[in-house]
Amino acid sequence: MAKKAVHKRNSSQIGVQPTKVISCPAIADGVDLPDITFHKNKDEEAFVGPASPRHCSPLQKNAIIDERVSAFDDLKLKTLLAPLFPMIAASNITFHIVGRRGSLLKITQDATDVIVEAHWNLFIPYFDHVKALPIIHPEVLDIFTRAVFRYMALAAKHPKVADNQPRSFVVEAYKAQPELLLASLDIFDKPSIYHIQPTRFWFNRISAVNDTYRFQIGVAAAATVPSVSLEFLEEVTNFVHKVVKNYAFRYADYLWTQHYKITFGSRADAGMVAREGEDIVIHIDPLIDQASWKPALYLSLGYAIMLAILQAAGRDDKKEYIYLAVKKTWNRFLSFDESIERQSVREIYRLPQLTEALQCRSLMECTIGNKSEELVDDFSMLMNYSSKDTILEKLAILNEIRNEKRTGSYFEQLSSSVRNINASLIRNNINYSKLIEILRNDNIDHLQLAEFLHTGQLDGVTVVDVSEWLLLRTLLYDLINAPKVFSNDYKMLLKVLTKVCKSLIVYIWMLGVNNDARYEMVSAYIAKLMYDIFVFNRVKIYDIVADPVECLEVEAVTGYLLNWASFTPEKRHSGIKTLSGLPKNVVAHLSVQTADDVDRLINVIRASNSGLIGFYLYQAYSWGSVQDELTNKIRSHFPQLLKWAQAAMLPAKANMGGAMLLLLLAEILSDERDGFARNIVITEAERQLVRDLIKQCVDWDQKHFVMMIAGIAAGYVGNIDGWILQQFDRLLGRYDGGDRVVLRSVVQFDVENLIERTLMTAGDGGEAALVDKIQLLRFGVDPIISNQANKHLRTLASRYGIHVSEIVLNRKNIGELLLTLSQRMKAQTSCVGTVNPAV
Repeated sequence: MAKKAVHKRNSSQIGVQPTKVISCPAIADGVDLPDITFHKNKDEEAFVGPASPRHCSPLQKNAIIDERVSAFDDLKLKTLLAPLFPMIAASNITFHIVGRRGSLLKITQDATDVIVEAHWNLFIPYFDHVKALPIIHPEVLDIFTRAVFRYMALAAKHPKVADNQPRSFVVEAYKAQPELLLASLDIFDKPSIYHIQPTRFWFNRISAVNDTYRFQIGVAAAATVPSVSLEFLEEVTNFVHKVVKNYAFRYADYLWTQHYKITFGSRADAGMVAREGEDIVIHIDPLIDQASWKPALYLSLGYAIMLAILQAAGRDDKKEYIYLAVKKTWNRFLSFDESIERQSVREIYRLPQLTEALQCRSLMECTIGNKSEELVDDFSMLMNYSSKDTILEKLAILNEIRNEKRTGSYFEQLSSSVRNINASLIRNNINYSKLIEILRNDNIDHLQLAEFLHTGQLDGVTVVDVSEWLLLRTLLYDLINAPKVFSNDYKMLLKVLTKVCKSLIVYIWMLGVNNDARYEMVSAYIAKLMYDIFVFNRVKIYDIVADPVECLEVEAVTGYLLNWASFTPEKRHSGIKTLSGLPKNVVAHLSVQTADDVDRLINVIRASNSGLIGFYLYQAYSWGSVQDELTNKIRSHFPQLLKWAQAAMLPAKANMGGAMLLLLLAEILSDERDGFARNIVITEAERQLVRDLIKQCVDWDQKHFVMMIAGIAAGYVGNIDGWILQQFDRLLGRYDGGDRVVLRSVVQFDVENLIERTLMTAGDGGEAALVDKIQLLRFGVDPIISNQANKHLRTLASRYGIHVSEIVLNRKNIGELLLTLSQRMKAQTSCVGTVNPAV
């Protein structure tokens, strides 16, 4: 750990030893626990503390804390300070345990006194004063505490070593006691659990040290075997280390203190990877001379690690843990490529090409070893029983069982128990895992997420080795599957889904454009996952979020990925080739920044990408602007956009997102009509064609997200007339039918846009027409429309400094208010040069 030494010298006491301060570069969050102080004079033998610290409120209210506080005695403190005693034995020692947010451990020393300030989080897990969690391991925290005091002693012995120099003395200490580094990794890697945050420098430093020495893996037993080459042993050890780091990233339950041994020679009843006591033992002999050994080792090691995670969290040994670990192992086997990976597993395990049920049984026997025939029988039956949907099918399975104790009730309870354990595992990862933390974090955008997929690094530390296809594939699976955990928080789900899909698009595009060798494998796998596990009902999300504009981007990116996943490899390759001419900011940032970007995007529009490109052009378009360069450039391409919209609206291609182009076309249409677009002329035939395309999509109720987009486009046409009211009738008709809340929100959004555009474009002498149009929305139509119209007029009045009472808004004639609003809005628009739509 880095240290800070502060020297204080009084000018009147030149000969006095300066004060030294050594701080652990880790911050502990505050806890609501009282401070406790112990003291020992230099000529005394024992520390003296408060009369009865364990009975101080709130300590006495928590049995777990009470038990751990009772351990604070003279022996405990002397044990902690033992590494420092050679340097502090001749001093008066004051030992404070504090709860305020601050340094985890700080030691101040002058000529006569030593003051130690240690945080409660160093001794009592943060959550223990709230509630006990199975994911917390006090025994790991105890080892970590030893590591912190050991480091402080080393830092005190080497006061002249600069902070930025390699600490060889610390590395040597960790070689002698590797458990200290591993416990430090575990605690530092879980700041949301233990509420201890190290400096990035120190965490990166100890991570790099462990990447070099791999302290958690012992190889001595295999290193002396003549038939095991050192090169092969190094390759296996390195792969095991990568898998371990991957599990530590994926599962908040993983313990870095888990130890592994690589050996040669195994018992006949043991699997390739087995648990022996607290260790996971890897028998290397089946892997020797195998061309493709990684899938089999990944499979077996994954089973053993998952079992260790479950047993550590449960603090006991249940057969349900074995069943869940084997089930996850079997699912991973099914995810393997048939021709290479599954075949290599069969060869190493000597599995015959059997039916799926028999393969599952054989794989379990090889994975757990020949421990119990009954265990294997139960798992096989459980998998078979759980896979059946009807009572008759399940009864048929039960009739095959000869054991009378294995009833339907037995398997239902067993299945329920396994599901509950898995739910607990998932819950821990929702709350504490690194991946979910990344997705929640607003400071990490889709670009950083895409970069993570490229490098496997977070804050300079490699957490996933993406050069290993097995690990990269697991990361992609986790990423695409991760948004499901937010199924009860649709606002967050919308945000996370957008971030994940944008990162995948950028990642795929960059792989393809840069001719990365992984492009074909990655694109094929993502395409498979998008079809297999993408189960979101987007319209249901939109209905709950009920903000149509907020839903547009997620519709654009998910729609594009789903379309892309349906393409053949040849068509995907052709699509990437088309994109290769785009500027980097368009490919990497999914943004439009220059007029040249617009030209290039228009050149690569196809029906398959029209939704995505249409959205980002729509995002760059400034509705109502006269001078904006990007907007004028987009307007100049109106004929091409109309052509592609027509092509994308064909029945065979209407599902490809082309409706997004209608947003642009409608904005350009109204801007040209109202005098904002001065570089184009739109014919009446083109105007009618755009309206017809919008109406076609509003009427297309098989796909409600198409109706949503077309409904927004209808509002951007910007004209209050019979045509727009017909579209509203269609949209609200679907809402009144009991579904599609988002369509009601579309109408409300449109009403705001229509009112603002009408007020800002009212011509001189057209006051009567202005009033008539607004009145058309306020009276004689659906209450949803009239209520929204009055509500937005009240908002506009407030925005432009006009006081208006509820009584005035309820009057039929509000012409004076409308004229005043129109004048003020146009005055502001003339200064800004842009309409301010309700986006």
